[in-house]
Amino acid sequence: MMSDEQNTEQTKEELKTAYAEVCQSYHLIDDFRAKLLGFLPLVSGTGIFLLFSDTFIKNTNLSSKYLPVIGIFGSVVTLGLLFYELRGIQRCIRLRFVGEKLEESMHLQGQFKHWPHSIGRFINEPIAAGIIYSMVLAAWVYVALISSWPSVAVWVAVAVFLIGLIGAWYFYHYVTHKEEKKWHQVLPHIK
Repeated sequence: MMSDEQNTEQTKEELKTAYAEVCQSYHLIDDFRAKLLGFLPLVSGTGIFLLFSDTFIKNTNLSSKYLPVIGIFGSVVTLGLLFYELRGIQRCIRLRFVGEKLEESMHLQGQFKHWPHSIGRFINEPIAAGIIYSMVLAAWVYVALISSWPSVAVWVAVAVFLIGLIGAWYFYHYVTHKEEKKWHQVLPHIK
């Protein structure tokens, strides 16, 4: 039978281990998201630039009839990566709240408890991701439409960008509110 002191020490060690896992998981997800966020516009921008480059078009005999297929492919891949990003945002928000509760229970003044708030409730990592993914998605939509419907291509691309940005903002606030509510109601006893 374990004494109260042994139970307390075991609990402290379990909390330390859990906290280390939460920190590691958060940083691994965040690091991967950051790399993808930098890589996607670089590759897409280069690809789109080459598609519209006179030298590339003349040297490859690329017909404008292929632009819709290329644009749709780029749009679908970007949309898939955006969904993956949103899932990563959701996981990071969850880990942030778990980490905060662990810090409270361990009486730590750590990275989660002192999380910086968004600037003006708008400037933060998820919104930056929303801007980048929405812009890349809009660019691929433009590529898909420019040869068939040049008069509406720009307007549809702008609409895709705005819808993506508003969607990212809404998703971030919805998930954050949902997690706050969950962690304040379900686990108020963790201190």
